[in-house]
Amino acid sequence: MLTSKMTLIANRWWHVAAAYNGTSTNIYINGELDTASTSITGAIGTNTDSLRIGCDLSGGFPANFFNGFIDEVRIANYAKTIEQINSYFYRSIDSTNQPNTGMTNVSYNLDGTTFDNGDGGPKLECMNGARFSHPASVENQPISPLNRADLRSFISGYTMKKTDRRIPASGGSGTIYDTLDIPFNTSIYDINLFVALNHKNDADLDLYLISPSGESIDFSTDNTMVGTNDNVVTIFDDQADYSVTALSHVSFAPVIRPEKNFSTVFLGDNTQGAWKLRITDDGTTTDTGRLYGWGIQFNNASIVTSVTTLDLTMAIEGFWDGVAHVQDSVVVYLRNSTAPYAISDSGRIFLSTSGSGSLSFLNIGTSSKYIAIKHRNGLETWSANPPSFTVGGITTYDFTTSSSKAYGNNLKLKSGKYCIYSGDVTKDGAIDASDVSLIDNDASNFVVGYVGTDLNGDNFVDGTDFSIADNNATLFIFVITP
Repeated sequence: MLTSKMTLIANRWWHVAAAYNGTSTNIYINGELDTASTSITGAIGTNTDSLRIGCDLSGGFPANFFNGFIDEVRIANYAKTIEQINSYFYRSIDSTNQPNTGMTNVSYNLDGTTFDNGDGGPKLECMNGARFSHPASVENQPISPLNRADLRSFISGYTMKKTDRRIPASGGSGTIYDTLDIPFNTSIYDINLFVALNHKNDADLDLYLISPSGESIDFSTDNTMVGTNDNVVTIFDDQADYSVTALSHVSFAPVIRPEKNFSTVFLGDNTQGAWKLRITDDGTTTDTGRLYGWGIQFNNASIVTSVTTLDLTMAIEGFWDGVAHVQDSVVVYLRNSTAPYAISDSGRIFLSTSGSGSLSFLNIGTSSKYIAIKHRNGLETWSANPPSFTVGGITTYDFTTSSSKAYGNNLKLKSGKYCIYSGDVTKDGAIDASDVSLIDNDASNFVVGYVGTDLNGDNFVDGTDFSIADNNATLFIFVITP
């Protein structure tokens, strides 16, 4: 048995995939490699036993039944690449819409039936009380963030953003913002917007799109669907046949016309910059939801520009005080996933007070790359695995959520976030006496300003900086790479 490193939090959707090629097994969580193992080898055996989904066997009998929601069960006779997994992250698979048409793709869409929508798999049987969720007639039933818009260049023509944000951020009302960085610059004559969110009361939601120049449009405000479906997973398109109006649809999918046309605000604007999705929950109850993803298609493009984007979140031990992160720049290197791990591209990010930033790359295309971080006094740190990058897409990587996000678990937990170690002033890959000595000398001389020996970013070298480096030197902290 192979178990994921990540613990899945209840009451939210997770995309889980496993691939086995005869010598190695990979588990992917939300499109990122979570676990890889070579402990299982050989051909997969065949027999007439039933395949049970959502339970296991204990003493020869089904047990440990899954209590939750499952959608889009996919089985293939080949090991899917991380690129194939991500290209169908937000869209369904059937016999006319497959990642590898020369192979077998079984896909149970579970859209009211248990038949295979792909290449002729057997019919599933619902057991132990399993049933369809019927979101249009049963209240507060979540739906997965999948949309069927195969002839609209979805998702190849979209710049996409995977996310997982509570709506609202806390309590029962409030506003959240999510940012999508568009690196390419072209004049806009058409915009299509994909949004995937679940919520318990769609009548509480006001949705806005904000351009890099600050122009804003409210494209859906307090629109209630017929029945009990409160979820919005659709494409908003000015040219759609039907408009998003209250009490007119049981679902807004797969495409709907926005309340106000995007072209009235954004026509002729430039694409480049930070676009924001604003979601306001103006309810007075504790009805909440989650945003799972969104994306923008400009000018009906069939494929987006060759730019790939990294949304990075990280923390530097000395710069994180438990409330805010001192803003500073880090250099990001994208390295090949196989030895000798050559650098494919690099760039510099200026981190926000939350430790996040975006960076666009031109030289990596669709591929998997290690992320290597360097900072003026932080220890060089690599991602645990090489996440996938897709042309025109956005890859999100957060080092702060678990020590397992760094290669060799080389992170330090501080005030709720996993941080890269501070103290490698000499940049020799180890925090040791030579670093401590430099800090001690500068502290004795009351050095101030933007210097490498200032480990906590207060522009003053003193005993606080010395203590951080001395503690890490005692622990023999050094760079860990593949």
